Amino acid sequence: TTNGLQASIVLTMSNTTSLQKGAEQNAFAYPNPSTGVVYVQLSEQLANAKLRVQDVAGRDVSFVAKKNGNLLKLQLNDYKGLAILRLDSDTGSKILRVFFE
Repeated sequence: TTNGLQASIVLTMSNTTSLQKGAEQNAFAYPNPSTGVVYVQLSEQLANAKLRVQDVAGRDVSFVAKKNGNLLKLQLNDYKGLAILRLDSDTGSKILRVFFE
């Protein structure tokens, strides 16, 4: 943790399906650009997934995440600039880019 905020989150869900080959392309983030809160919509719930948020230099960015089904709500209230959201699961990876104003 950094200043009490999570730098990464591990999503472990039981009785869920994992991404089928190519299905990882069905994750998207909105709004983009964002003023501090961004939602990541997943096509399916993921088993053993990990989300990392980094700046363009590869440094971890602190965030707070809340999960509700296939929707993740990320709060990056103090971050400005381009953020790279990397979602890794047992079946693949997805990179999303969001600009924070």
